[in-house]
Amino acid sequence: MLNNRHLRGSHLKGANLQGAHMVHADLRGADLRGANLTVANLTNANLQGARLQWAILSGANLRGANLSGANLSRANLSHANLRGAHLPGARLGGAILNGVTSDKITGRPAALPAGWVLFRGRLTFRPVLSRIAAGPSSAFVITVSWTTDQPSDSQVRYGTTTAYGLRSKLVKSMVRIHSQRLAGLRSNTVYHYRVSSWNVAGQRTTSGDVTFTTPAVRVPLIIDTDIFSNADDVGALASAFALQLKGEAKVVATILNTRKGQPVETNSWQCAAAIAQFYGSNGTLLGSDTPNNGTATNAPHDFIGPCASKGAPVSAPPSAVAVYRRALASQPDGSVVIDSGGYFENLSALLNSPPDTFSPLGGRDLVARKVRMLVAMAGHYPSGIPETNLAGNPAAAQNVAANWPTKIVWSGYEVGILVHAGSTISATHPNRSPVRAAYEAFVGPDKWIPSFDLTSVYHAIRPWDRALTEVGPGTNALTSTGGNTFTMGAGNQYYLRLTNVSGLDRSLESLLDTLP
Repeated sequence: MLNNRHLRGSHLKGANLQGAHMVHADLRGADLRGANLTVANLTNANLQGARLQWAILSGANLRGANLSGANLSRANLSHANLRGAHLPGARLGGAILNGVTSDKITGRPAALPAGWVLFRGRLTFRPVLSRIAAGPSSAFVITVSWTTDQPSDSQVRYGTTTAYGLRSKLVKSMVRIHSQRLAGLRSNTVYHYRVSSWNVAGQRTTSGDVTFTTPAVRVPLIIDTDIFSNADDVGALASAFALQLKGEAKVVATILNTRKGQPVETNSWQCAAAIAQFYGSNGTLLGSDTPNNGTATNAPHDFIGPCASKGAPVSAPPSAVAVYRRALASQPDGSVVIDSGGYFENLSALLNSPPDTFSPLGGRDLVARKVRMLVAMAGHYPSGIPETNLAGNPAAAQNVAANWPTKIVWSGYEVGILVHAGSTISATHPNRSPVRAAYEAFVGPDKWIPSFDLTSVYHAIRPWDRALTEVGPGTNALTSTGGNTFTMGAGNQYYLRLTNVSGLDRSLESLLDTLP
């Protein structure tokens, strides 16, 4: 027992003091270099200026000890109790501090081991990462998970190269078990990622580079289009089938919409059928809002007649809602992307639809189960005057904007007006092409047109392309006349910002030049 003993200035270098009781001992300036003080009781001991380099203090009780100016370089303090210790000017560089109890420390040490800081009276080490893994939580979402030895926040950097370029949203919740969902990824692609966690002391640990490969999947796509007012409707459908040819999409259904009070034109759905035939997509379902026996031609630039003439005639399609419900019921949960390039009557009717032979679920529940995302070309962003696709049936558009249960991405007029595609169609498509017939009838050969509806189709399948970036989340409030205002905040809606006009022009032109 060495309680209260005066050992000031003692030479105890290399001494074996394992388990010694040295409560309140006066060890000021003592030479304890290399001494074995394992599980020694040094409660309230005065070790001011003591030399403890290489000393073994594993499990020692240094509660309330005065270590001001002491040299503990490379000492082993694993699982030692330093609660309430006084450490001003103490040197702990290279010391082992694993498992140390260290709350209520006073004074700031002159040196600490790499990775350690004194934060609010506690010696704190940066987070230790473990069990880093990535796997699909669905066919279209990868979940990255990891654990830390202490409560920390969560973020993932990722991309197709070690430059990464993308990062998940920072989750500030301090947890030990971490999980981040990465969506909008390319199919069948190797991604590099690194996880990062910051603890309460502001210390960050970032993992090394890790990779995962996304599953090889085709995105089930439903196109809801009017194919009447502008030939970009044809370009959008052609782009969808080009993405199908490239193995990126599967066009499950094409569904025709129209303005309130106006029938769907016969040549509109015949044109849609001709395009599917041209691209060899005979399995694509065809549906239409009703009535669908209209004869208008959108003169003087009728393009639906020339387009329809290039295909074999088909019977009038079933109702839009019936085809929607059949198509959705046939696809995996959470997999379908819907592209809306027109008016919203079909989508509104789908939300309000009752159970039927295709599914026991009501419309909204069916959408919630099957649809991953709706991408709609409509409106102005962040706000604007009435726009055609919203004004054609404002009540239906309001219902969709307010009650759609999954993610919505809006592509506004201000995006499509700047994107130009179609100038190479006449040179690349054969005379039998309904796409060529439509574009040449609408604008003439070798000319581009603003490509409003192509932007939403493109983002529906390639959300990873940074030429179009999502702004949000938030909500899109629509007026009774078709105007809109997007408000940032809570919600699951976004709008697109165009960041690379020429790059998107080239990508769309390449899709339009993709032939069966």
